[in-house]
Amino acid sequence: MAKMNRFFLIFVIMLWSFYNHAHDYYFAFAEVQYNQNTQKLEATVIATGHDIEEYLAHIGQPISKLENANNPIDLKVLQSLMDNHFQVVNQDGKKISMRLIAVEVNTKDEALFYMISQPMEKPKELHFTFDLLMHHFPEQQNKITIFEPSGKSYLSFMPHKTKRTFRLEDN
Repeated sequence: MAKMNRFFLIFVIMLWSFYNHAHDYYFAFAEVQYNQNTQKLEATVIATGHDIEEYLAHIGQPISKLENANNPIDLKVLQSLMDNHFQVVNQDGKKISMRLIAVEVNTKDEALFYMISQPMEKPKELHFTFDLLMHHFPEQQNKITIFEPSGKSYLSFMPHKTKRTFRLEDN
């Protein structure tokens, strides 16, 4: 009987440990590019789907499963999430509104948020705030990849450094 109790206790501890540490790291990524043809800034933000769902439930704004979140009510919640935690400002201090156009969840539980700006002249500088999920997951780290004709550049964001500036190439 003691062996059975010990086995059960070990099983419960392992299950609890797995539940509380579903993954050891928390990352979100964004890819940003100015499209010369459309004169729009395009961005894709990528985060772990269940982390987004958990955060939204935690702040009292639960949505249906992200896989089914392309309805107007859920898109409004997700647009607000992006507006608050992925912000882009130009060199004049004017916020660049990024409209959420679609959400997709791939087979790796990565939620992809596709966003686009209104047409504009190519900004000289972009000021980013990218603190998505950092208030909920203290170990959250985010990264932006910026695509330009000459190649890629990267910006890293940590809970103590949520704002970064990038100077775009002159064309």
